Amino acid sequence: MILLVDESNRSIAEKYLAKPNPFACRILSQLLAYGTGERFLEHWVQLEDNKPRAVISRMDGNITIFCENVNDELLEFIEAVGYNTVFADKELFPQYWSGEVLMKFVRKPETEISDNIDFNPTIREIYSVLERCRGEGFEIPNFDSFYPDMSHRVRHNLSRVLAYRLEGQAIACCMTSAETDNCAIISGVACLPECRGKGYASKLVAKISETLGDRDIFVFCREELVGFYNSLGFMSE
Repeated sequence: MILLVDESNRSIAEKYLAKPNPFACRILSQLLAYGTGERFLEHWVQLEDNKPRAVISRMDGNITIFCENVNDELLEFIEAVGYNTVFADKELFPQYWSGEVLMKFVRKPETEISDNIDFNPTIREIYSVLERCRGEGFEIPNFDSFYPDMSHRVRHNLSRVLAYRLEGQAIACCMTSAETDNCAIISGVACLPECRGKGYASKLVAKISETLGDRDIFVFCREELVGFYNSLGFMSE
């Protein structure tokens, strides 16, 4: 049985999602940020013998799934509700795999203190860096959807943004797209083309990993970036 998550059963979904798993982290972060009842975001919980076995979210048409086993009811439900993209474990849902590699942070790199790292850049500055890198293997949403969502998450301590500055200008950025008490997903790592090759993005990834403390930290990256993240202490899952 698959039920829409509302305030009456929200605690069931939250308890099931409280795991150090990137898919659970993404869904729980959305649920904590926006709660239930939003038109652009829906959550469903699959129950078996009154116990949760899967949670599904759909935000602006993009589905995320966390489960430990797959059955026909779940697969049929995903196709029935419709989606633009599906974000799920490739071992359980190979048909939806985007080609990105899941990597986990396993080693704390040594980080140096740098006055150039800004822990409170504006969302507009972050977007400006990302926009300059658009099309290089990743796409970003339009500003009108990116700005309110990231601002909301940062205000609720469910995301954070860092920038590297040269002569006052933000030339590289890094963020977490989702955070929970025990897990985080790093994303939005970018550096302006004319400033690359000097380790600015590496310093930001190392520093944001440090600020996340004992959380399990994950990143989804393109195959050609696996070596970059390996050098920063990430290993493929």
